[in-house]
Amino acid sequence: MKLLLENWRKYIKEESGKDMYALVRVFREKMEAEWDWENDKLCFSGQCSSVTRELVEHLKQNGIDAMRVNGEYMEPSEDYEPDMSGWDQEDIDQYEEDKEYGDIPPANHWWVEAQGKIIDLTAEQFHPDEEDDYRIVIVDTSDSGYSASGSPKSSGIREAIKLDIEVGDILLGGRYKNKRIVVKEIGADDLGQPTVNGKPVLKFRIEKNLPDEKKSKKTLEAEKNGI
Repeated sequence: MKLLLENWRKYIKEESGKDMYALVRVFREKMEAEWDWENDKLCFSGQCSSVTRELVEHLKQNGIDAMRVNGEYMEPSEDYEPDMSGWDQEDIDQYEEDKEYGDIPPANHWWVEAQGKIIDLTAEQFHPDEEDDYRIVIVDTSDSGYSASGSPKSSGIREAIKLDIEVGDILLGGRYKNKRIVVKEIGADDLGQPTVNGKPVLKFRIEKNLPDEKKSKKTLEAEKNGI
């Protein structure tokens, strides 16, 4: 692996000069050749961390300031299936429930930012059967398809959130948030979570409303110890 990366660096430096787009293109082409991408177009799945680390190093070696960014890839395709091997069963159930209602949860991801752009060389893992369209993704850092951890797009500092939803309101749901839904009923499910028309409206669960058997072990221990 070390020899492979050294060969990448040498090849890219010789062929690409100082242009960021050329550096990225040649880096990607070299990756595809080494990993036999044409015969396995999902070979970079789960490799975003290591790929971004090497890409940043190469860009810096060629005089381009760059940094790795961790966050969420906001729009995986409906056919994307994440690696759930390390997930709790509750997280798996929640993911499947979200998909059932047409909401594809965002995926944890790494990308590179340089010269006001997001550079993503492993986005094809989120788009099975569309890999050719996502070989090299370069978009503005403000692009809504990416949400860096701790950014205003992914978080805000508030002590409480009130959902301003009333019967008769129109909500937009589904994969592309364009399915028109008329609010006919507001309620709660058997776990105390808010619902609209009998369907969950949150992608997470409010733990304080859950029965004890559904609460996390850490919370139960804290309650037992009076914390």
